[in-house]
Amino acid sequence: MGDALAARVLDYCREQEAFLVELLERLVEAESPSSHPSLHDAARHAFMAALSDVELTVREVGPPGGPRHVYARPRERNKGRGNQLLVGHTVS
Repeated sequence: MGDALAARVLDYCREQEAFLVELLERLVEAESPSSHPSLHDAARHAFMAALSDVELTVREVGPPGGPRHVYARPRERNKGRGNQLLVGHTVS
């Protein structure tokens, strides 16, 4: 990564500091250890809300009664292009 790009990424992260700190606070409060799957909903929903806040289309996927995953993509995107996110395991 070049110095100019690294500086732009760092600037962007600094601009997002309040959003990121709030998200981390919500995830920490929603503690969801791997050994207690029944507690994962709160962390997953906090993460889903944060993705929605940055204008992604978000939904849960997975088999009924099975593990839940988060699928997110830009609300507006060109078909066949990238820019999607699938989170299959969350532990806070």
